[in-house]
Amino acid sequence: MKKTYVSGLTGKTVPIYKGTNPCTCRGIYGLDFFGSSFAGWAVYCTDCGRPDDYSYVKTKKEAVEVWNKMTPYVSPTQRFHYYIGRWQSPHKGHRWLISRWLDKNEPVCICIRPMATDEKNPFTPEEVKEMLAVGFKSEIEKGLVVLHILPVDVGDINTGRGLGYEIISHTDAAPEHIKRISATEIRRQIKAGEDGWRSIVMDGVAPYLEAKFND
Repeated sequence: MKKTYVSGLTGKTVPIYKGTNPCTCRGIYGLDFFGSSFAGWAVYCTDCGRPDDYSYVKTKKEAVEVWNKMTPYVSPTQRFHYYIGRWQSPHKGHRWLISRWLDKNEPVCICIRPMATDEKNPFTPEEVKEMLAVGFKSEIEKGLVVLHILPVDVGDINTGRGLGYEIISHTDAAPEHIKRISATEIRRQIKAGEDGWRSIVMDGVAPYLEAKFND
């Protein structure tokens, strides 16, 4: 069976996974068949391969039911890659940028600036969060994406010595067709009744944009 991976699962908060064989690995688990004396399916650690005794079931159908009931959990010690932005009209340029880490199975926290609505910021922070939740639905279910509305807007970021983290720019790595994507242009096209914008917005976001600008 092709292994399925989910990031951020822990026996402490997932009732059906009781974690009887705790390990000190990354907390990334899979689901597979084990030909032990039990001969059944079980949740296992993808780092050390240790299966969990309490998650054993006999059939693949039962195994899928177990897997679907497991909910993502974020460990307080887990470090995320932060992105801070307005995300007005989430598009594939945003998706490309955030996927720089998601493609490596690395967790991301998308922070939404609490902008007052105006011509350049037509969506409230709550509406932006709802659109991003659609665009990253699968990753959120896997615990790879966390959405957070900042309590106040960002003026600048100040640091002292010993940051303990990096500040990374991906601008130079972006291909030209990604650099050309503009949320301002997307909004202009929608208002003008054009259709080109549909191919560059995140999947599932188009109905939200149409509802906002075609009232």
